[in-house]
Amino acid sequence: MTDDQISDEEVRAKIEEASRLAKLYAASIGKILLTGGTAALTVICARLFGKKTVTALSLEAPLRHAWILFVAISVAHLFWAKFLAYTLSDIQGLDRNGQAGKSLLAAIRTESGLMLRGLIPRVDRIGDSNRAYAMSRRDPTAWLACGLALATFVAILPWRIEHGGMERDGSIGRLIVLITLGLAILVANWILGGTWILMLSQLANPDGDQDIYEVAGSWPTWYGPFLLVQVLGVLSILALTPFVVLVVF
Repeated sequence: MTDDQISDEEVRAKIEEASRLAKLYAASIGKILLTGGTAALTVICARLFGKKTVTALSLEAPLRHAWILFVAISVAHLFWAKFLAYTLSDIQGLDRNGQAGKSLLAAIRTESGLMLRGLIPRVDRIGDSNRAYAMSRRDPTAWLACGLALATFVAILPWRIEHGGMERDGSIGRLIVLITLGLAILVANWILGGTWILMLSQLANPDGDQDIYEVAGSWPTWYGPFLLVQVLGVLSILALTPFVVLVVF
């Protein structure tokens, strides 16, 4: 029997299985993002109180190496986001009327934890680009994403409180390296999250544009290394200038 001859019952069974997996993957991503946000705020607060280490699970970790934790969190995000994207692509190929996508979006925005609660579909393009979509100001996940990105970047930067003032923790070279790493982590996670959220948004709105499903090797072309390099380059230039001036003068 060919794909065109699959019965409605088989299609429904496949959609239900894929939807169940998508919910589990989305819930995992929500927990990962919450862990990242909690870790970033913990690092920032600990530094503000002059601490150099934090203790978690009976382990003492130096704050100056906090970047390692955020790299690990980013790898976990990549892992689950990729499988979620595969699953959403499977559903898109089976969902004939968009009902499965709408049901999945409703479940994810109510059942997948704090970081995904109230997610509003992103279907409005910015200008003529098929790679940039607007986030609603009424979307709590958009505000949480911006706050998480900022907190993570600040937590990765090498700074400390000494004698009542803020000081650089390490050499200028270390500062430049961690600024670049922080930007890379920020942009990579933004693209990862944006990719699967756009896929979910367009799955729940089948009458809209489907550019995000123009995939290469089952991975959206929106997740392109060229775009990452472009954004990272611009942000690096903008971020490096004020920080270098600050620490030099």
